[in-house]
Amino acid sequence: MQANQTSVIWTIVVCSLVLLIVGLFAASNVNNNLKLIDVDEGAIATAVLAGIVIPEVTIPEVDTEAIDELWEGFYSDKIETLEGLAEEAFDEQFLDDNDRGVGEWFYKDDVFSEDSKIYELVTDGIECDGDCVVKFVKEYKDDYEIEVINLGLDEIDDRLVELSTVIRVKVLTDEDDPDEYFFDKVYIDSTVTSDDTDLEAEVTYTL
Repeated sequence: MQANQTSVIWTIVVCSLVLLIVGLFAASNVNNNLKLIDVDEGAIATAVLAGIVIPEVTIPEVDTEAIDELWEGFYSDKIETLEGLAEEAFDEQFLDDNDRGVGEWFYKDDVFSEDSKIYELVTDGIECDGDCVVKFVKEYKDDYEIEVINLGLDEIDDRLVELSTVIRVKVLTDEDDPDEYFFDKVYIDSTVTSDDTDLEAEVTYTL
């Protein structure tokens, strides 16, 4: 009985050793095969990214004209009031620039004095026989523009208005000959701002 058990034990040990050797050989063979595989990581990343679909994002267009109309409609009274005040500030500065008192607006054939800004502008470089005479002809109403840039809702001194117009003048170059003259256009631009709640206009003149 003891001899039979010893034979069985040795048989089991031998078989275990054989299985262990075969297993080690197989594992070594698999490891060598894996080393032969060249993995292209960049190609894998490209393939993954190619499969990702990014949906297009459409940003809706903002209708600025509609917003402006809504704003102007909501603040129409304030805009109209500020435009009126800006025009008064412009008129006062324009008349002062051109040697006129408040309310003394120019009408057809009114003469600009030699001290006026418009006289200095249109006669610059002009040779006259005697004194040049510059007369107001008309204002081009279709070219008149006024725009409120800042209504001053948060701060009254932030108010800003831009105004522009064009006038026609007649320049007589010979005081003894009424037929010696030419016409010219004067472009007038004004920026009206607020200072200590008072509106002030800065006016520029160009030909």
